[in-house]
Amino acid sequence: MKEMELCETLLQMTKTAIEWNMVTGTNGNFSIKDKDSGVIYITPTRLDYRIMQPEDIVRVYPDEHAEGTREPSNEWRLHKKIYEQIPDVRAIAHTHSPYATAFAALNMSIPAVLTETVMAFGGRIHVAQFALPGTEELGVAAVEHLREQNVCLLAHHGVVAVGADAFEALETAMNVEIAAQSTHLALQIAQPKTLPHDAQTWLKNKYRENRKK
Repeated sequence: MKEMELCETLLQMTKTAIEWNMVTGTNGNFSIKDKDSGVIYITPTRLDYRIMQPEDIVRVYPDEHAEGTREPSNEWRLHKKIYEQIPDVRAIAHTHSPYATAFAALNMSIPAVLTETVMAFGGRIHVAQFALPGTEELGVAAVEHLREQNVCLLAHHGVVAVGADAFEALETAMNVEIAAQSTHLALQIAQPKTLPHDAQTWLKNKYRENRKK
């Protein structure tokens, strides 16, 4: 994929995130990695997604120098660490969607109470150990869970989801928000029970099969 195509794809990723109510204003950040050059194309810091253009996208090179008309998101270290440690990842969506972020604020995982949660994520959605935003340590904490699961909550912060392409990463982040919202609503009625062990095992196997495809 050529440079302009990568920028256009990343821009479309941000526009879709707005349409899906995954971000507001300038919060969150998104990136795509070019598998040939290793360059990370990432959204800039402090720019409203509604007015973002392809030329606003910043390139972060393997040696960590950045090129572009703007500064990269201050979470570029989070993205870089994930790409370095999990080579199959080609896109990252870091969102602050409200329901999932509420669980993150409580340092509380999203339990496996829905078949869709286990099918999509392999089990409960974990919370990464707290680390300050903008640090490499945040990436290290996230990678601990992203090796086994395509998403995790960032304690007291938000959500980070990964994928083989932009749509997969964004769809994963959206599915986390749906799971969080459904679980939150269920908690208003009663304490939901997790799925039976046998069902979880069967669904986890399906999750592993899907990840291999």
